[in-house]
Amino acid sequence: CVCAACCCCLTSDEPVVKPVVSVYPAAPRAPLEGKSSLLCLASAMFPPLVQFSWKRRREDGPLEELPPAEGEQLEIRESGRTAAILMIHQQENSTYKYRCYVHHEGGTVEAHTEQGNEGSLTVFSCVQLHVETLSKR
Repeated sequence: CVCAACCCCLTSDEPVVKPVVSVYPAAPRAPLEGKSSLLCLASAMFPPLVQFSWKRRREDGPLEELPPAEGEQLEIRESGRTAAILMIHQQENSTYKYRCYVHHEGGTVEAHTEQGNEGSLTVFSCVQLHVETLSKR
């Protein structure tokens, strides 16, 4: 198989399976030096290739792209799962809610988190699965 966009191709009769996505605080203790971490984990998907992106929203504000200066991302891949760790550079009084988007051949899966005034991160129990259709949002 020859692919122009990748070094190797996956050819299989297996059905496409959307990832299961979870978001957790990566460091449960108090944030250090104005930084917090979020871990977005994608697992149980086929094919195993995914891409991560993040958006944020201030209470009652519009959903916005995360500015590059506001965070750094590290991705870790191993068999059956891929994780993205987002280091958030935040001010003490920031009250953003964060969304992790996992883009996959089977559609986009989204998971939400909420950051409180005290700088700690609280994870919503809600995980929404949807195919990316921005016209419906």
